[in-house]
Amino acid sequence: MARFLNILFGVVFILFGIYMWNNPTETFVTYSFYLGLLYVIWTIITIFYIFRKKIRPVPYGNIIVSIIISITILVLPMFSVAIVLWTFIIIFLISAIYYLRNVIKNGLKSHLLQFIL
Repeated sequence: MARFLNILFGVVFILFGIYMWNNPTETFVTYSFYLGLLYVIWTIITIFYIFRKKIRPVPYGNIIVSIIISITILVLPMFSVAIVLWTFIIIFLISAIYYLRNVIKNGLKSHLLQFIL
């Protein structure tokens, strides 16, 4: 189940990234509130699902990254686009470091796939 959730989070990140890549200015300025709320709701539903089904190991890294991204999107109109883009870059680098550490420590192939993505 943890592998399924990791793949699901990865698909959401990829789809969200493709959507933002195709129309970044329109997405950031117009839909920041709606996308932020959608991301917050998605994260809360995922957290409840993880704890209800008692999934181990809990993907804390994915949850923290999702919360940071949703808060960033919600407060987006207050920041410039450059600050937001650097925030995303830093978040994804931290996530990549986390997965690389897990690959080195535990040898999990699913984490290696997420690190490569």
